Formats: sequence, C-alpha cells, structure tokens
Amino acid sequence: YGGVTFICDYVKAPLWTMDAVLEFLADAQAARKIIVIGTLSDYPGATSSKYAALARRALEVADQVVFAGPQAKHALRAESRSSPLHAFPTVPQAAEHLRANVRAGDLVLLKGSERADKLYRIVFGGPASAWIVK
Repeated sequence: YGGVTFICDYVKAPLWTMDAVLEFLADAQAARKIIVIGTLSDYPGATSSKYAALARRALEVADQVVFAGPQAKHALRAESRSSPLHAFPTVPQAAEHLRANVRAGDLVLLKGSERADKLYRIVFGGPASAWIVK
C-alpha cells in the first residue's frame, strides 16, 4: 500500500508471543519500524504493568509504538518526553493516526486479537487511497 509494508499478525496476542514479534522487528530492515499492539491475552498479574513493560521493550526496537484498544492507556506508563509512544482507545483512532503519519518505506507490524481488536480495519477499513503515500 503506497510503499508501506504491513505484517499482519492479528489473530491472537498472547503475551508470550511478543518476544518473537519484537525479535522479528529488531531484525527487520525498513526506513522506519512501527508496531501496533492491540489487546494482549494469556498473562498472569496486573494488566497495567504488563502493557507498560511491553511498551518499554517495543520502544527499544521500533521507531514508533502504537497501542490500540481499551487497555492501551496502560502502555503510557512507559512514556517519556521523547518517546514515540501513542495510545488510542479505539482501533479507528489508531488507524487515523497511522494514515496521517506513515511514509513510503515504513514497516508496520500489527499484533492483536481478531476477536477483541479487529486490527485488519487499519489496513482495510478505509478507502484504498488512504494508503497512497506521497
């Protein structure tokens, strides 16, 4: 789509799979690497600490980290003044942000739960012209 490459892994998002996702992203070659994380599953303990810890780890390998969904706000605990971390309560809001900010050469990795997030709407939810990057 307009020079943007999407990696779509949005069927299920157990926390234990994130190591492999972040390793893949660290090794990927792209002008910029953007990760979009939806609803995580299958983890013990407090939600807020899991999202914040994942956000910190994602910021180490991605140029921009976007969380989408009702738990996204917990990721902001990892934010610093210069961090490219964003949290949106809905997927359409995250999609709008991405459409306004992606550039040709970007790699966008989507990781979430199909049932909870429907992250495919980021790629397929708007008009095809939305991904024509100048």
